[in-house]
Amino acid sequence: MAKASSKKTSSRKPPEFVNTDEVTAALGRVGEISREIQTVNNAINEQVKTITEPAITRVAELKETLLLQCLGIFNFAEANRKELTNDNKRKTIPLPTGEFGWRMNPPSLKVSNLKKIIAALKAAELQRFVRTKETLDKQALIQEPDVVSGIRGMKIVQEEDFFVKASEIMLEIDPVGEKFKKPKKEKKKKS
Repeated sequence: MAKASSKKTSSRKPPEFVNTDEVTAALGRVGEISREIQTVNNAINEQVKTITEPAITRVAELKETLLLQCLGIFNFAEANRKELTNDNKRKTIPLPTGEFGWRMNPPSLKVSNLKKIIAALKAAELQRFVRTKETLDKQALIQEPDVVSGIRGMKIVQEEDFFVKASEIMLEIDPVGEKFKKPKKEKKKKS
């Protein structure tokens, strides 16, 4: 049984086909609609690209200018820190257009060799600082369904999904004669 889709569907009813000729025509329409959707998406993407490329360039320029301004402020602040902070009695320097200063970030732990640190903590009986995460190996359980079949609360499920796939017609465009034709099949070379 197929899963119900969580997407909101149209109130329109699907067509009722009575033979494979009608289904064949419907599959052709599915292909046409899919190609039209792709065409519309390609046009949208091209418009977005046209709009975003200059904006991305401008933002990059502005970020570089911003970084240079901040670096200049930092260099000034470092060179004049003692007088700006009144011998480190204050950390924030207010000015009419903003403020700058220094602040401590939250403490963080830097570890050079995780395995050695974990082993050292365990050896010192400090396991409370080591997290252990247990998870199911679902792939192994699926491979051995008989071994775990008696365990309540889990079961291996497999569902059948329905699919629709329209055939893709490969076309070559002849710019001179404006004719459409199927591509020629390549002949296998004899070795």
